[in-house]
Amino acid sequence: MTAKISKTKRFSATRISKRMARPVEKAILSTLAESRPGMRFDDLVDKVAKTLNPIKFPLRKTVSLYTRVVQLELERRGLIERVPGESPIRLRLPRTRERKLQSKS
Repeated sequence: MTAKISKTKRFSATRISKRMARPVEKAILSTLAESRPGMRFDDLVDKVAKTLNPIKFPLRKTVSLYTRVVQLELERRGLIERVPGESPIRLRLPRTRERKLQSKS
């Protein structure tokens, strides 16, 4: 048996559509931009769930799944990072990205 290979690079391992992932990505980046010391993953899921359309994302576990997959993709691309030495994991924007966002405002 051969497995289907997805032609898209982003979100291909878990088969999340870009149409569903983009709003989650925007919500994660905007939420982390507002939290300066970083944010725990559970708190991030709660804030992301409040900003998303409840019809497309009706359940919290659905939002949690999408948030986790998009979070890992954003980490891979270097758009967010984990705060080192923190448990449970805390996420933040990389230091250089924070400076760029502050200079724009």
